[in-house]
Amino acid sequence: MGLALSLYRMPSEDVLQPDRIAQELIERQKVLRSIAGELVQHQNMNKLIEKVRASLQREEQKLVQLGGTLREAELRLQGPDMDHEARIAALEGAKKVNVKDIVELAAKIGSSYSAPPNWTPTEPLGNRLPPAPTEEMMRSGHLGKVRMDPPKLALAESQPASACILSQAISPFLLRKSQRRCDAALRTADSVCPLISRKPTPWRSILRTLKFCKRDFCKVLK
Repeated sequence: MGLALSLYRMPSEDVLQPDRIAQELIERQKVLRSIAGELVQHQNMNKLIEKVRASLQREEQKLVQLGGTLREAELRLQGPDMDHEARIAALEGAKKVNVKDIVELAAKIGSSYSAPPNWTPTEPLGNRLPPAPTEEMMRSGHLGKVRMDPPKLALAESQPASACILSQAISPFLLRKSQRRCDAALRTADSVCPLISRKPTPWRSILRTLKFCKRDFCKVLK
């Protein structure tokens, strides 16, 4: 506004001097051009500032998103960290076990706790053992240490170890019971005979031993 007023401020004596007026107009035009150039520079600078401001806003949004992602990752890592600390504390307070004993036990029961892969009931077990104690296990167990009477050694030689041990274990029990309880036990054995007869050979041997013991027990109780 001041510049516009200054353009029209001319001395009264210069009004009648055209050359003087032309010179003043040329100078004012130069000033206006310089001002227009500065204005263009200011506009360009303003545009650059706006671009930088928009870029800063975008970067700020990215930083906010990154902070949220880091916070979420921190919360996710706190759970496993606490679980691992609890597990480590449990391991430190657990009872020490000898690895050799575990390996020996695994080797001992490894052949009898599961069937071979892709095995069906109609196929043989092969080198594996059924999930039942073997003759050697029965002889080396507590029942195998039961002392047999001399008259029944022949039965031990002719019958499998599992059948002999079972008969020796249940003989004192039946001898101490009354005739009524003995008959009830024998009737129970007779009721399960058809089911046991369909089992493999060791169970059939036990069944034959039970029948043999039934005859002897009846004679003793009479």
